[in-house]
Amino acid sequence: MAEFLLSTLLGGRLRAAQRKLWAWVDLNVIDLGRQMRLSHLPPLMVYMAAGISGLTAIVGTFFVKGYSFVRGFRDIPCVLGPSELTI
Repeated sequence: MAEFLLSTLLGGRLRAAQRKLWAWVDLNVIDLGRQMRLSHLPPLMVYMAAGISGLTAIVGTFFVKGYSFVRGFRDIPCVLGPSELTI
């Protein structure tokens, strides 16, 4: 009997927590899609392109540093270190 009451209480609290979570997601995430207008799209595309450009620049920096030698020329480093960049 106690197990049934305990599972019923926990089940009710779990359902209440799920409803609260869904209400929060609906209010804060899904509502953005409801408020979206076609006129909002061009500025969002510009911001997205700038963000993607920044991310690819960061990834490109680390990707180039990952390769230390040019293909075919094993003794010539591909990336210049701090000592080669000083004037």
